[in-house]
Amino acid sequence: MLRRAFFSSVTSSLAQCVGQCFASTASSLPILGVRREDKTRWERRSPLTPDNVSRLIEKGYRVIVQPSGIRVFPDEQYRQAGAEINEDLNGADIIMGVKEVRPDLLLRDKTYIFFSHVIKAQPYNMNMLDELFRKNIMHIDYESIKDSTGNRLVKFGKFAGNAGTIDYLYGLGDRLLALGHNTPFLEMGLSRSYPTLEKAKQAIRELGNKIHRYGIPKRFSPLTFCVTGEGAVSQGAQEILSCLPQQMVHPHDLKKIVEKNAGKTTNEIYTCVAGPQHCTEHVEGKPFSWDEYLNRPQNFRGTFHDKIFPYCSSIINCTYWDEKFPRLITNAQMDALCKKDGHRLLGIADISADMEGSIEFMSKFSDIDEPFFVYNTKTKENEPQLTAAIDENGKNEGVLFMTIDNLPTELAAEASSYFGEMLVPLLEETKSGDLNTPNKPMEELAMPDSFKRAVITKDGKLTPRYDYISDLRAACEGQKKKILVLGAGNCAGPVIEYLSQFPDISITVGDVNEQAARDLATKYPKTEGIKIDIADKATMDVLAQDHDVLVSMLPYIFHGEVAKLAVKHRKNMVTASYVQPAVRALDEEAKKARVTILNEIGLDPGIDHFSALRILDGCKAAGGKVDSFVSYCGGLPAPECSNNPLGYKFSWSPRGVLLASGNKARFQRDGKIVNADNIFDHREKVKILPGFNLEGYPNRDSVPYIDLYRINETKTMLRGTMRYGGFCEIVNSMRQMGLISTEQNPLIQKGAAPITWAEYIKKLSGAATAQEGILKAAGLLNQPDSESAQNVLYAYKWLGIMGNKPVPQNGAPIDAMCDIMTPLMGYEEGERDMCLLNHQFGLRDKNNRKYEVSSTLVEYGTPGGYSAMARTVGTPVGIAARLVADGVITKKGVHAPMTADIYEPIMQALEKECGIRMLEKEFYH
Repeated sequence: MLRRAFFSSVTSSLAQCVGQCFASTASSLPILGVRREDKTRWERRSPLTPDNVSRLIEKGYRVIVQPSGIRVFPDEQYRQAGAEINEDLNGADIIMGVKEVRPDLLLRDKTYIFFSHVIKAQPYNMNMLDELFRKNIMHIDYESIKDSTGNRLVKFGKFAGNAGTIDYLYGLGDRLLALGHNTPFLEMGLSRSYPTLEKAKQAIRELGNKIHRYGIPKRFSPLTFCVTGEGAVSQGAQEILSCLPQQMVHPHDLKKIVEKNAGKTTNEIYTCVAGPQHCTEHVEGKPFSWDEYLNRPQNFRGTFHDKIFPYCSSIINCTYWDEKFPRLITNAQMDALCKKDGHRLLGIADISADMEGSIEFMSKFSDIDEPFFVYNTKTKENEPQLTAAIDENGKNEGVLFMTIDNLPTELAAEASSYFGEMLVPLLEETKSGDLNTPNKPMEELAMPDSFKRAVITKDGKLTPRYDYISDLRAACEGQKKKILVLGAGNCAGPVIEYLSQFPDISITVGDVNEQAARDLATKYPKTEGIKIDIADKATMDVLAQDHDVLVSMLPYIFHGEVAKLAVKHRKNMVTASYVQPAVRALDEEAKKARVTILNEIGLDPGIDHFSALRILDGCKAAGGKVDSFVSYCGGLPAPECSNNPLGYKFSWSPRGVLLASGNKARFQRDGKIVNADNIFDHREKVKILPGFNLEGYPNRDSVPYIDLYRINETKTMLRGTMRYGGFCEIVNSMRQMGLISTEQNPLIQKGAAPITWAEYIKKLSGAATAQEGILKAAGLLNQPDSESAQNVLYAYKWLGIMGNKPVPQNGAPIDAMCDIMTPLMGYEEGERDMCLLNHQFGLRDKNNRKYEVSSTLVEYGTPGGYSAMARTVGTPVGIAARLVADGVITKKGVHAPMTADIYEPIMQALEKECGIRMLEKEFYH
């Protein structure tokens, strides 16, 4: 009995001790967080799969997963694996993602692991790097996680090669069809359309059988593929091409293969793999040496353009490149080849996605939504249609490009599993959650050496291994473009926020209120705030001379003066406003001065043009026709903030909104021109989102847009303004009564006898009572008990303009109304606005089948940050200013964004860089 009690006691104590030891060990392990990917809607990868999470939890790690509706593995799988699903990752010590993190989403004093793309001082991510410094984040970059011999340990590379080559073959089939040839490549799908990689390979083998049986069209024979690079990405590309009937050849044998088989039917493709040893030569004629190439690359010059490029049908570019190495082909070499003999190149899959890198004339990223574009070798422009750059005789004058930079996400499940299996063992060697302890020496951190070698930032600065980034960045910033932003109002902030993220751009913001300019400038790097006076011509001349681009965020009446400065000093200009007559008059002078003056680059006008024309031009390019176009846009309070009878709030003076209600409008409906003297007589329900009660009314003159949008065949053209239901009826009653007239009224002149609102309304309306006058103005006198009548009366009561309060003595009725509305209808702290844009297209395809497209943008403001209106107006202006400064938009003269060379690059930047995109739905009748 005693013996049993003794052993029971010992066993209990031992179990307790072991439990305490295990708990102590587990509690010291880092808490791991998995963030939601948000760079693009297609980014479905995850650094850890549910199986990876289950393994880590078994080892004692705690894992928090941020919920995501687009991640390839549903939240429930992670929950079942033992993870906590939580929006808040503040409880995690190490936060992991795949792609770059938006600077404002980075959490202070954490350790982050993700692909940051900063190790080449990439300009587009320097703003994020600065935020890593500011928030004291220790950042580990997957790209730099290597073993002691320099081999990468965590990568998606193979899947980039797989997906990129699959996508390219799909695009190649489309391009060959545009060139007049139906080939088996048309049977391909994009890699994201296959459930597994094996299914994709099976489909390629099947089309390969047809190539083997029927051959390649003589015009393109022999079909030669060159895969550059010899790493994991290259191996993935080779894996896909091996599914086709192919003959592997040496890169330097391509010339004789082409000469032997040109114009003959061939039943296989010819593939070569080209590394630096094939694409370069020693300047002194010495044999190639890897050691010398890596350490003294200046001793080598490129030969790819001469020995390989002229004989390629397709290039799958998988090579790593930075500026110290020779390019595969330069712009000058490409120009020389095209002038000399033309080229036989059909396309390039630039899987390395280095803009202006190893292939210098690659100047644009594509994306999963729009994977391809064509580089026109004559105009040197990138064109979105795959039918572009073909002359009237069918001669190919273009190069198909595929330059997607997140290809592995198209094979998201398999790529994530592959990646996670490499990452987990390294996490298991990470034994402590205090990695980001200030000034703790790297050697004392409880994590593997491969992680230590990949730490880019720590203690608010670059680590010694990566200090060279500062030099690269400084070299880039030494060639700054200077942009002058005139005006420091609400919409100027997002302009500067966007521009300030580019290290090669410096900004001056000027305003008549010097303090406002300085306050705005202090928020952003490389930005100076100054006082300006547009009437001070001498000072404005000096400022214009000293900058490359002038951005006018001033009131529209000043745009003409800014445009004159731009032309005088041969500087480019961008503004969000409609083209003013004084600006339009400078078109010929601007062309002579070789100056670009861009107007209508905001929301409305701006994004409304970009998004509409992309669909209209696409329909026309495909042989279709346009039957109708109706577009409404509105700046509104977010639904939860629309808590007043008008469902509307003002972020500045109401005068402009009230004045606009008195405008006339013109539009075309079913082939007839409609002149709207009262815009509210033509209001209609806008049924686009079931959760919103919306109405719209015509705005200004829509008819000229039939020509501007190049849709002369359309029967309907209407561009209008959107409001919540009830707004039109209430404001229309005010208009009919004269409450928003700009004419002076002796009843409310300064010094007149005081008058109450009730008496004032009776006199304006000629009614016996204020209520009768309101209902009379609203056209509801015979329906006093109707819901509409009660809504209108409630609005007047809520505004306090039915009773015995005195009317402000402002002279003009509209100013009295502004005095009442301003304090009642402003945004409260913590409230947010919303911008809503919708296009409805009635279209016919080339077979005359009718179909409809709905395209919608919904953007919300950030409480305490920028409003949706400021962001959607200012961000496109910032993008346009950068594109003009970089020479991407080059059209000379005075322009609105009515052609693809202007609207397409702005739209792509809005989508890829800023997450501002239209949601499009298409359905056939």
